[in-house]
Amino acid sequence: MQLFKKQLNIRLSTISPECRSEVSQLFCSLTSFVAYLKAEECPGKEDKEQCVKCRTENERLYNANKWIMTWVDSVGKMPSGISDGNYHWLGDYEQCQRLKTQGLFNGRYCLLEFRVPGAVIRPEQCPEKGTDPLEVVLGICLPANCSTEETQGLVEYVAEHQPIHVNCQPPGQWPLAGIILVGILLLWLSVLLFVSTFRWFHHLQLPPIFDAFCLQIHLRHSLRTTQPLETRFQSIHGIQVLAASFLVLGQAQLLVLPYLENTGHHYALLERWPAQIALNPTLLTDTILALDLFQLALNESQRRPKRSLILIVWKRFLRIWPIYTLITLSMAFVFAHLGEGPMWSRTDISQRCSNNWPENIFFITPFARASSPIIGLLFALFLLPKWDEWQHLIKALSLIGLLITLFFMIFILWAPFWIFTDSTISLIYGTIHRPIWSFLLFCFLGFLEVNLKGSVLAKLLCWRVFRPLSKLVLIVLLLSEPIALSLFSSLHRPVHTTPLSSLLSFIGIFVCSFLFSFILDCSIIRPIRNLFLKIYGEKNELENNKEEENDEKEIAMEKENILGKSKNEI
Repeated sequence: MQLFKKQLNIRLSTISPECRSEVSQLFCSLTSFVAYLKAEECPGKEDKEQCVKCRTENERLYNANKWIMTWVDSVGKMPSGISDGNYHWLGDYEQCQRLKTQGLFNGRYCLLEFRVPGAVIRPEQCPEKGTDPLEVVLGICLPANCSTEETQGLVEYVAEHQPIHVNCQPPGQWPLAGIILVGILLLWLSVLLFVSTFRWFHHLQLPPIFDAFCLQIHLRHSLRTTQPLETRFQSIHGIQVLAASFLVLGQAQLLVLPYLENTGHHYALLERWPAQIALNPTLLTDTILALDLFQLALNESQRRPKRSLILIVWKRFLRIWPIYTLITLSMAFVFAHLGEGPMWSRTDISQRCSNNWPENIFFITPFARASSPIIGLLFALFLLPKWDEWQHLIKALSLIGLLITLFFMIFILWAPFWIFTDSTISLIYGTIHRPIWSFLLFCFLGFLEVNLKGSVLAKLLCWRVFRPLSKLVLIVLLLSEPIALSLFSSLHRPVHTTPLSSLLSFIGIFVCSFLFSFILDCSIIRPIRNLFLKIYGEKNELENNKEEENDEKEIAMEKENILGKSKNEI
């Protein structure tokens, strides 16, 4: 024991004074409490003075160090369900917080991730691939004034085990960048609420630039469901929303894995063939991006008069970049301070975003592979006119073409699950499957357009409610992961998943993703875009708004004419 204390003192001399003080308090209290438990029994009536002195000293030791029992109780212990993947030995987060609020020990909750020496997991599905080491997540209350590097060094020294990965609860003090970001957001929202409230109650005609700050206008445009009756490929809206739904479903199943206590059971569910639909986020993301660029190119090709390419790119940039930048900066500087709990510090998304946020917001690191959106652009500009020239042949072969295209799309989706096991074939598949998927997607869309009229599938995919939702899928693509992580990491205990709980988690993440996307669209994206367009392109924007209003009037008149004819026929 004396040798350990001597070596520990040598180790403590290399860390900061604040950290050294708290570590010394912890070990000294632990040593004193152990000494109290090992103390000999006090003398009896034969020596009253010595008895009183002994009891007084023992009571002093107990009162001064009894908090260490709470600390020991807060340390994680081995739970049940080890064989099913419950390696979360979280301990008690609330007890660690209670020690700090009562001023007994300035600690913060940390998770220690380490591999158990000599313990392995033998996968039942693939025993030929060897074994995996058993990794344990242990919760412990450690000194708050020690840095992550100091904490890791002390833990590895005391445990005599390396490596041990340390994730600690973030400090209570917000970084300056996070405070500035929140301040700018609050100022922006204050201006929006002031202008919107002023227009709501006073009905005054303000300068046109103030329309960019009017929430009533943005809410009306965001919730608009009307569209010209002659618009082609109206099923795009439904396909985009369905792709976003499967993307959220896959994230709900994958991101929950580090927070489960029955990981083995959940892995068994994910290994079934129906799960492959939701477990291909790359194909689902390519579907959303390719259809978005295809729709943009299609609308611009039909627009009269034509707009300049610079204006098209500028409007698309203003639609995506502000919210992409806001989410990236929020994840880097704000997200870690929004919640708490034993598993909140386990997610490393804040650290990843804070390390490379300049590369992300300035697109130095590519947001996604460009092959799928480029195929969507080429299909709209070059292949679609040829498609229209061969319209009679396509109508004759539409049903066969639809089934063949659907077959190859299913093959691409399930080929890794059923067929490909060789590494060379898998490499070739990983290289070419995404552009082929995008090409088949637009072939499927073209054949579907021919077969849609009057079908049940047409009524489903062209449902008007999909139009406002499809405007939000790009924001959902960015928001769904942070929302899912905040849901799972805010829990104070591991999740025991069931099919019903997975379904409810998906519904919650799906609804929250679209709800927050709608709020951000009306409060940030549209105001910023309209503000720049009012300043640099007010004339074009007014013309576009007039065109949209005229389209709505034409639709209303056509509906009235149809209703009038039907009444006359009756």
